[in-house]
Amino acid sequence: NPTEKLFELYQKLLPIGLDCLIIDDGSSVLSQQIYANIGFPVLYLKKNFGKGYALKQGFTYALERNYQAVITIDSDGQHDPDLIQTFIQNFQRESYFIGKRQHIRNLMPLPRIFSNKLSSFLVTKLVKQTIYDSQSGYRLIGEKWLSIPAKPSGFQFETEHLVKSAWRGAKIVEFETATIYNESKSSFKFVPDTLKFIKLFTQLFFEKWRGKSS
Repeated sequence: NPTEKLFELYQKLLPIGLDCLIIDDGSSVLSQQIYANIGFPVLYLKKNFGKGYALKQGFTYALERNYQAVITIDSDGQHDPDLIQTFIQNFQRESYFIGKRQHIRNLMPLPRIFSNKLSSFLVTKLVKQTIYDSQSGYRLIGEKWLSIPAKPSGFQFETEHLVKSAWRGAKIVEFETATIYNESKSSFKFVPDTLKFIKLFTQLFFEKWRGKSS
């Protein structure tokens, strides 16, 4: 469910002048009043099918309307909108940018540091590009990569999409951004989601071994 953080994000996004879309993945009916006060278009999903599913719906929305790229940003205030200007200034049609956070104990929960470092190490091996923050959901993704197939409906979608885009020629560029962990509750569950990442990486390394990465 959206909180006051979404309205704060809206106030920061509005001066930038980009088209914005809210993806509601099963929030309560009370959320509609918040959206009405904001005024951005809303894509309603019947229930929470997972972050990956929501992103895929957003990508389809952008492709159907011929957008050149999408910027994915969380509504909980953990992504600093100031980075958007850097994304825009460096944008090309085949861009794939990531907002890279600092993995510092007093800025990021220890389980997330462990999971992210391990994931980024494995992604680096898979794509032969150095990736420092493979789990960051703060991204600019050029139109060319929006239709890249990735199966997971949860957090793992972002990792598979990153890997398969790189396999198809995307040069991943990371830009420093603030590491913000506020009081908002994360949907990331360390043990089950880490096991899902292990399963995903097993599948990806097997695909690479079989030569499907080309």
